[in-house]
Amino acid sequence: MPYPNPPYLPLDYPNVPYPSKVVIKNIGKIVTGDINNPIAKGDTVYIENGKIAKVGWESEVDLREAELVIDANGMTVIPGLIEPHCHVAPPDYSPITKTVDFLEGLLYAGITTVVSEGAHGPGYPKYYDDPVGSKAEAIFFAMLSKYIRPGGAQKFEAGAVVLVHGLKEEDFKEMAEAGVKYIAEIGGGGIWKAEEVNPMLGWAKKYGMIISVHTGPPSIPVSAHVAAENILNMNPKPDKLAHFNGGSTPLPWKELERLLNELPKDVKIEIIYHGNLRIAKKTFEVLKERKELNRVVLGTDQAIGLAMSWGSLWALMSWIPHANDIPPETVVAMATGNTADLFGFNRGKIEVGREADIVITDKPPASEAEDFLDALAKGDICAPAMVMVDGKIVSIKGRDYQPTERSVLINGIPAEVFDINDYLFGIPYARFNPIYLAYFNPTYLKKRFNEHFKKYFGESL
Repeated sequence: MPYPNPPYLPLDYPNVPYPSKVVIKNIGKIVTGDINNPIAKGDTVYIENGKIAKVGWESEVDLREAELVIDANGMTVIPGLIEPHCHVAPPDYSPITKTVDFLEGLLYAGITTVVSEGAHGPGYPKYYDDPVGSKAEAIFFAMLSKYIRPGGAQKFEAGAVVLVHGLKEEDFKEMAEAGVKYIAEIGGGGIWKAEEVNPMLGWAKKYGMIISVHTGPPSIPVSAHVAAENILNMNPKPDKLAHFNGGSTPLPWKELERLLNELPKDVKIEIIYHGNLRIAKKTFEVLKERKELNRVVLGTDQAIGLAMSWGSLWALMSWIPHANDIPPETVVAMATGNTADLFGFNRGKIEVGREADIVITDKPPASEAEDFLDALAKGDICAPAMVMVDGKIVSIKGRDYQPTERSVLINGIPAEVFDINDYLFGIPYARFNPIYLAYFNPTYLKKRFNEHFKKYFGESL
């Protein structure tokens, strides 16, 4: 049977109608997330029905059509960040660190998509070489991630399957039909030797799955020392080398050089925040010289323990430009568009037709930098002034996270956070928050409420 798409934050939600035509204007810079075209010309992004409809100048857009106008106040627009390496269990819990609502915190910090590399939890079948349990676990989490959005909006891609003995081709077919799209990092648990996994990798590719491999020594008792020779013997090749700079200990540089030299150029190289930064720097040197920075994706390996930090991606982005002489707009692409290319997402870039997952960001207060990009170049850790998913405002700040020097205006009203309780403990996301709804045009609200009242009760107010 076909598996339905869930009704995430629908436009016809009866209690809180949401504008379908949204304009973000007065943008200082539009950083696209496209590593080949990192900065777009213009100061305005027009969104319709949750997707980007136009990127250009305000003079090219009829603001009278907009139901919601967001003034970026000269700040920078970037795509929502994409986390490619997570181990949080759906719906939003990390059994290892006893952390709840961690994904929601990531969303408030501008990470609008999170991809699981396999959840961890006590007694999970994948630890015990159980093919039935491992398949069931992957299907359950993949199905669950279709029907939940942490924080009400985040796109959580769960259900990565850990390879174990006994999985057959028909299992991969069934998993793919149920929505399983990812092979969890090979060697992070389960079987890992090339001669054992190669048939399964062929089935995974046949059914359209993305393959990741644990690169390096063991990180937990069930993980393996996956050396370069073993990875090179995999056929088909993996799509991503997880935590290339160590998770948290890397392979010797000579082995990593072999992988960079001998693997196909379309294999993505994941650099993580809590890995070895010396190895990260050497990797950037090689890829920059070869003009292959499009291969880099930025991740964190949350939440194994070391990386429980909402700001990890922002901190990694702030280190790369000044330590490696890489333009900050290129670094933004590593955390957005490059990752979208890896997974085939229709998001991660500010371009027409893409899902409107957008972050408005700025330099920190009192920074000596001129704007967001200059702040990254100078090593400042930045943060969101607004987070949007599918054209819907999610938050105007991260939960207890860095402030920005400026704030957005929503329908002409400054969206600022002054109350200490809101700042430290987070304001509810926009779907249920009358603070946000108050910014919406009253004429628009009356019109939409009348539409809904008539739809559900047969007459207008």
